[in-house]
Amino acid sequence: MAKRSSENDSFRLYDRLYRICKRIVCPAICRFLRFHGEPLPKADGPALIMCNHNTDLDFLLLISAYPGIMDFVATENVARMGLFGSFAAKHLHPILHDKGSVGLGTVRSIVSRIKAGRSVLLFPEGNRSFDGLTCPVPKATGGLARVTGCTLILYKLTGGYLTSPRWGKGFRKGRMEGHVAGIFTPEELKAMTSEEVQTEIEKALQTDAYEEQAESPVPFRSRHGAEFLESVLFMCPACGRTNTLHSHANVLSCIECGHKMTYMPYGCLLSPDGSESTVTGLLREQEKQLAGMIGMSSSPLFSDTLTCRRIGTSHDILDCKEVSLTAYADRLCLGDEVLPASLISSVTIVQRNRLSIHPKNSKEHYELLGPDTFNALKYRLWKELTTAGDMVY
Repeated sequence: MAKRSSENDSFRLYDRLYRICKRIVCPAICRFLRFHGEPLPKADGPALIMCNHNTDLDFLLLISAYPGIMDFVATENVARMGLFGSFAAKHLHPILHDKGSVGLGTVRSIVSRIKAGRSVLLFPEGNRSFDGLTCPVPKATGGLARVTGCTLILYKLTGGYLTSPRWGKGFRKGRMEGHVAGIFTPEELKAMTSEEVQTEIEKALQTDAYEEQAESPVPFRSRHGAEFLESVLFMCPACGRTNTLHSHANVLSCIECGHKMTYMPYGCLLSPDGSESTVTGLLREQEKQLAGMIGMSSSPLFSDTLTCRRIGTSHDILDCKEVSLTAYADRLCLGDEVLPASLISSVTIVQRNRLSIHPKNSKEHYELLGPDTFNALKYRLWKELTTAGDMVY
């Protein structure tokens, strides 16, 4: 009884902070991001709210649009993100999810919260987009929506990628909007298959930042538009060399061949010959080149010196040291440890470039951190190209 009373007290603290945030913080954030959002409906009972995800402040936009109180699903790394993250993980009862797992514990926690009468906000992609396209939604998401037994509300945000690209520095002054993309009652969900619900979720949350720009152009202005682009683009599009790109202000240049591209307010990269490229298109070209390298090379593909943390089952840091991470066609070398591609469960990224590697048959995993310009994405692409793997989020 004492433990339950303590949990109730902690939820009351969360609810009070939530209301204060909605009244004071959220209006300021909406003005800052120039956000205009359609209000979310109040369900008859608890609801599962799903939304696409592109800025670190998206949850505040949803708080501003939703009339009730929501609990949140957050990555377990939040517990190691400074004093605020530690406080939030300990006292505010987020549903912590390990990105490298298939999420069964997360599903149980979501269902438990909803059965207790609390609404839950889930960003089902589990990731912010690197290229402006909605990230894949795990195939179990439709089944999750059905098993909760509550109303499913789908909400779509636009403008988020160019306001705050995952690879970028700071926020750009543009415009964000939010719209209700679908509402399904418990009865409607029960009459649908999990696959049908999955299709509705994917269709409702699909976005393409550059397609939206083509239809309704909006400038997103910044003095640091290109900075940290090398954390997503790791190959020079002109000479093909790896790890040679350098960003400053609105210019991305290659230190080997001198090729330069200027990041424009509408999100494209302008080359000296007048041609324009999108981050989406350049990233697709990188994937093709990397696939070719994996198929032909026995030499190291790329390497970085990083800080490596070994994370235990309770999200605690078991040890921390500097290591060299090197990718080959069939394996990663983490210092002296060799991790064959077939024995790696997943390679995931938190925030811009906090890299997590989950070996199979182990409850521990590795978390690797580098400088702001460290490109973690190339290791995730390496994993996707070397083994099919299961979809995790």
